[in-house]
Amino acid sequence: MDTIQQALAERVAEQHRHHGKALFFWVWGALLLMTAGEGFLTYQNVQPIKVLTILLGLSFVKVALIIGYLMHMK
Repeated sequence: MDTIQQALAERVAEQHRHHGKALFFWVWGALLLMTAGEGFLTYQNVQPIKVLTILLGLSFVKVALIIGYLMHMK
């Protein structure tokens, strides 16, 4: 591993250390709120196409949060 790759690896490791647990709790809270919103939405008297569109949109946002933060791909 050359010095540039090593410096980049150390920089990424340092960034991960600075996130701490607070960021993960914020992401977890956002996921929890979106899931609760999805559950609430399914019991509302709304047109099925609107419900499915909203649920699909929320699912994409949740997937992006999970991949980006919980799987450390950001």
